Amino acid sequence: MRRLLLILLIIAPLAAHATPPAAAPSRIVSLKPSITDVVVALGASEKLVGVTKYCDGPEGAAIAGDYTQPYAEKIVALAPDVVLGSEENSSKRSIEQLQRMGMRIELFPFTTVTDTLTSIREIGRLLGRSGAGDALARKTERALVQLKARWKDSPRVKTVVVWGLRPLVVAGPGSYIDELLDFIGAENAVRGTKIKYPHIGLEELIAMDPDAIVDLSMGSEASTVFSEVEKPSGKKSGGGPWEDVNSIGAVSDGRVISLDASMFRAGPGLPGGLATLGEMLHR
Repeated sequence: MRRLLLILLIIAPLAAHATPPAAAPSRIVSLKPSITDVVVALGASEKLVGVTKYCDGPEGAAIAGDYTQPYAEKIVALAPDVVLGSEENSSKRSIEQLQRMGMRIELFPFTTVTDTLTSIREIGRLLGRSGAGDALARKTERALVQLKARWKDSPRVKTVVVWGLRPLVVAGPGSYIDELLDFIGAENAVRGTKIKYPHIGLEELIAMDPDAIVDLSMGSEASTVFSEVEKPSGKKSGGGPWEDVNSIGAVSDGRVISLDASMFRAGPGLPGGLATLGEMLHR
């Protein structure tokens, strides 16, 4: 009994000075659309007081940055408990500036599918919703596995994914989209480079002879990019800036697929976007 009392006397002062677990943040600024999607999917949209101009809501949240640059003064004025950003998109200089201004910054990786699933779980823990975060990650992973099983026996569709038209920027080996194509029975036609998003010429694209072109440039560039190329005659074209390119079979066969890049954000909405693309590629 005396020994028990002695132990309690020793432990009590230590417990009194122990650091309590950090409270879940109630005011959050998100600097990446993927992070905003995760927070909303976890049922915590009311905590978002600031987002980027590329995020989908939530209604009432202030615009606190673009894709790479946070608006420091706006963020400070919002008085967030934490600012959430990504390791690959956040400007180091801007993040350091926010830290000097007293902001708590948490960065998460979204470079690969594995990174994305881990980040979903970690954001859930940060929000005090570990169970929901783990469940959301499992649901997302399960949906991706089902996609791979759906098209695993289908012929592989040789695909070029275009991010920009002037200059012509495509997804190369080792890029995020390169990994995603494997889930939907497609393969990246871009090879022979170590650059994840290389600039290529029209001649290189023609030489690749892809089965399909996925245009994620959102039609922001003018349709005169390939104006020097003769228009196809009597064949269905992909339309838009591709309609003048007669030398690429994917164009003349009507196999140009124009989609919004936001459909492939690293996050809980990714399986739905990939399912849509997979269905279009395998028609």
